[in-house]
Amino acid sequence: MKNSDSDQKVKLTDQPLFRIGMIIAIVLVLFIGLQQWFIPKSFGKTGHYRSDNIQEWTEHELQYAAGSDACLTCHSNVKNIFLSGSHEQLNCETCHGPAVKHPNNPMDSKPSIESSREFCGSCHQTLTGRPDTVITQIDLGTHMGFANCSDCHQPHNPGFKFGGAD
Repeated sequence: MKNSDSDQKVKLTDQPLFRIGMIIAIVLVLFIGLQQWFIPKSFGKTGHYRSDNIQEWTEHELQYAAGSDACLTCHSNVKNIFLSGSHEQLNCETCHGPAVKHPNNPMDSKPSIESSREFCGSCHQTLTGRPDTVITQIDLGTHMGFANCSDCHQPHNPGFKFGGAD
């Protein structure tokens, strides 16, 4: 019996374990290669963080001024109203938007003046999870019809304008 089954040698590449091992090796090489390609070089230099991110943010143009003090220096007409009101903890740019260019070019770069119900409602709309003791809440659907908030309220100190509470 020259051609018996026991005399035939089985190639290593025909073994199931070899094939599985090759697949695992290929997947591992692909994973390591893709990891090197997709993960930035600066990742991990300062812990679980991409160090270049700091440099990238410093390259962005500055948009916000130096807080409410930068605004109230010139806008003294609202300073006392603002500082005595419930919005005193807010920065002017919270409502008026980015204003870094305004102090240098007041006529060319004017901050926005937004007084729509939706804008004020982004903070003051009734939400179940928001405590009413921290931020006064209103139901936008029923409170004063469709009037804008600034028709009745002074935005810098939201007491009532027309003979109401200050």
